[in-house]
Parts: sequence; C-alpha cells; structure tokens
Amino acid sequence: MREYSIMGLPFKEYPLKEASEYYRSLMRSPGMHLTSFISYNEILEIVDSKTYQKWFGAFEYIISPDMYSDKESVDDVKASDFLDNLLRELMASKAGIYLLCDTKAHLDSLKQVLDRYSTIAENTFNIVGEDLYDEVNKEAIFNRINVECPVMVISTMTFDMQGHVMMEGRKLLSASVWLGLIPSVVENIKKGRHIWDISFKTKFEFRWRLERYHREHKNQLVKVNEKRKKS
Repeated sequence: MREYSIMGLPFKEYPLKEASEYYRSLMRSPGMHLTSFISYNEILEIVDSKTYQKWFGAFEYIISPDMYSDKESVDDVKASDFLDNLLRELMASKAGIYLLCDTKAHLDSLKQVLDRYSTIAENTFNIVGEDLYDEVNKEAIFNRINVECPVMVISTMTFDMQGHVMMEGRKLLSASVWLGLIPSVVENIKKGRHIWDISFKTKFEFRWRLERYHREHKNQLVKVNEKRKKS
C-alpha cells in the first residue's frame, strides 16, 4: 500500500473493496459524512477498478464560514495557517484550483473565508457560483465549466450512499452523470489525479470530525488486520 501524508495527516490507499467498506462505515457513523466520497459503483461506470484505486483518496476538509462571525470560538492564527497550508499544498505542483459553489450565498461565504483567513490572492482560483438547481440549464452550466487542472475542489456539495450529488438534502444528479458532463474531470481521474473537497461547517465540527476520523481510521485498520489474520 502506498502511503500519503496530507496536511500532516496519514492516509493509506486501500484495496478497492476494503476502501469502500471503510468509507461506508464512516458514513454510517452518527453525524459523519464524507463530502468527497463517490460510491465506487458509480465511478466504475466511467473508469475501471485499477484506475479507481489510483485516485481513491477522497478526504474531507472542513472550514467554517462562521469563523469570521463567532468571535468566541475563533482562533485566527490557526484558521489562517490551516487554510493557507491547505491551499499551498493543493497548488504545490502548480495545480489549478477550481472552486464550485451551488448558490451565490455559498459563493459569498467562500469568498469571505478566503478574504479573512487566506493570504493567497482570491484571483489564484477559478471561482464559479451557479444555481445548480436549474434543471433546464444544468447540462449547459456543467459543459461550460472547464476544469483543466490536476486538482478540483468542490465546495458545498455532498454525495449520498449511492453516489448521488446532494445539496441541502435534495438529490441533484448521479455522480456518474455529473462527472460525465465534465470530460476533463474524467480525464483527470483516468490519469490518477485526485478530486478534493472543501466543505464549510463549524470550526468545532471540523475539530470533532478530524478526531473522530482518526479514531475510526485506527479502529478500521485493526478490524481489517484481524480479518486478514483469520483468513
């Protein structure tokens, strides 16, 4: 297994079956979701399992739009360092970063967070805000979006257990269809590139989920190792 270190957090690339079971177990945990997760059944409609294993590294980062309004819980230095380090890591190989928001309100929140907590200029990114609930123009919207970069960052989107894109609890479209509307994203996946996500929640939830991630991650590793020994 190849090991990654992402923002100082250990991550291992699992075989396809174990990876799927692991992330599904996390998604069933109370209050837990992985916003970057797309079910492998959906992805396998586009790429084969070998290619999927190469890029399966979806990981959740949570930064809060409330951090600039909730003064009691704000740690400006840590928040700024975290965001800047995350963005620099994503851009380390001169990768473009694409930020997609489903509504103008989310776009405004994203820009406020970047403005307050990041020293990296806003024009570094391709930031697009669209009403993705627009059924009539949905395909045109996605076809117009050009993502020719190794790293794609999607904000304010989540995927359900079947790999459908969810926004505020509403099913938008299946992940396979969604990815199919953006050919360059599919090409990035085929080349083994990763798709990342930044989701905006509370800072407390960010800390709690990272801690829970580590606990669940460690427990799952123990369970996988025990199964291997028995077999």
